[in-house]
Amino acid sequence: MSPKQKEEFRNFVYNNRFNSDTCSKYPKVNELLSHYKKHNLGKIMTERITSDPQVCGGEPCIKGTRIPIRIILSHIAAGKDCATIVKQLPRIQKKDIIACLEYAAYLATEKSVL
Repeated sequence: MSPKQKEEFRNFVYNNRFNSDTCSKYPKVNELLSHYKKHNLGKIMTERITSDPQVCGGEPCIKGTRIPIRIILSHIAAGKDCATIVKQLPRIQKKDIIACLEYAAYLATEKSVL
């Protein structure tokens, strides 16, 4: 994947613009997600996200805090922007919010068997 494709994909993930235009622009979304997962998730996990049984029962949290990823994602789902979230949760940075979105995008690609 070229640097330009990576940047376009990052913008796609961050802006959550999954509509007919982006589907036609990214006909191989699953392939891109797979590539992105393979090459970047480890870095995200070690730099921004951690899971420790002694902290919040092992729930994935922002590293160095007790703020679970689900809290940040719920703020985003409620329509809050990054600046508002950082103001309400001053122990995090914009990069932490981006890491949460990347982690959620990764989890959305997982296959489950019921």
